Amino acid sequence: MRRSRGRGRGATAAVGAAVAGLERLGFAGFNVTHPFKQTVIPLLTRLSAEAAAIGAVNTVVLQGGSRLGYNTDCSGFATSFQEGMAGCSLERIIQFGAGGAGVEVGGLRR
Repeated sequence: MRRSRGRGRGATAAVGAAVAGLERLGFAGFNVTHPFKQTVIPLLTRLSAEAAAIGAVNTVVLQGGSRLGYNTDCSGFATSFQEGMAGCSLERIIQFGAGGAGVEVGGLRR
């Protein structure tokens, strides 16, 4: 696939061709990264509640002719945060970076 910024008809067509190719090759699923996390959404059959709320997809499951979109960024971040910061005060936290997953987990409150 030619390099694209992940927006517009050209990007959607290129991502669509890639997804169709993965289906033809028998893949069970694939991961999506920036800048295609929003571009892939119109190509999917269904979104998980978390992916719909976030407005981005990073995991697609190809199952029985359906394309199911998920987002694991927040749950993955929350789990690693809880395990790595166990026992730490959470009254004041700072997040460096707001690209990629950072944008998605920036509003996470648990």
